[in-house]
Amino acid sequence: MTKVLLAMNEGILPPTAGFSAPPAAIDLEGSPFQVLASARPWQRRSEGIPRRAAVSAFGFGGINGHLLVEEWLPENHSASRAIAIKAPTVEGATDIAIVGIDARFGPWQSLKKFTERVLGGDGSAEPTVPQRWWGAEKSRWFREEELDPASFKGFYVDEFAVATDQFRIPPLEMEEMLPQQLLMLQTAAAAMADAGLGRDGNDRAAVLIGIALDLNSTNFSFRWSMAEEARKWQQELGNELSPGDLEGWTASCGRLPDLLSPPTGPWAPWEILLPAVSPVSFGSADRASPSPTRKAPASAPGSSGPAAECR
Repeated sequence: MTKVLLAMNEGILPPTAGFSAPPAAIDLEGSPFQVLASARPWQRRSEGIPRRAAVSAFGFGGINGHLLVEEWLPENHSASRAIAIKAPTVEGATDIAIVGIDARFGPWQSLKKFTERVLGGDGSAEPTVPQRWWGAEKSRWFREEELDPASFKGFYVDEFAVATDQFRIPPLEMEEMLPQQLLMLQTAAAAMADAGLGRDGNDRAAVLIGIALDLNSTNFSFRWSMAEEARKWQQELGNELSPGDLEGWTASCGRLPDLLSPPTGPWAPWEILLPAVSPVSFGSADRASPSPTRKAPASAPGSSGPAAECR
């Protein structure tokens, strides 16, 4: 996004780093697409027509974002314009049916067990206070809101197991994933199985999942913003550091980014062992188990697990 905005501002289409020629199997010359090996002017299609671009982002963690960007031209925005939006009509609309469902809350890690619980069975489990807040309970916001950890009692997911070959995710990618992301995939797969759906022929099917935010996901953003935040901290503390001193101070406590998101993944320093097909158990590391184990953080306070429906 930043690259596109800078390119618009400068009127230059930037080259793609490391590109020299496309693979022989790709016929770029016979297509409307180009991969630039060198910068070139970004010409508008004609006078008064703004430059436009599309930005997409994809990732194993669930990122699926698409954004259309249009250059702002003052002459095109001299007056506000009303945009008419036609409301959709019911006529010809396609009916939606819920054909599969799954739920995982606390110790009830299947739809059958959850159903038995809500119908009055298995009342042995007691709500507990979440143990892993990732520092939220020590924040100024927590104190100002006068929040009490005891008020967040619930049934939290402490552990779950997933086969390393179930979702065809490379082991190194799995190391970087939050436990919650794998739990969502497992829940979606169970909802599809409940609906009798396989891997193919699902063009008109959707899986909708409801789950709370894992507080640990904010660490990924913070580790990149720490340098900017450090400037604010030194001002609040009344310190006047030169740019060099500030950089040195940030570097000295600068193991923070690695501590927040270590090279071995956001769960390190826990042991990571992922065989090709053996199930991996995400749970208490001191639990007796023949499978490799990795201690996983509990769900975010106020949440207990995902629920999915397949439409």
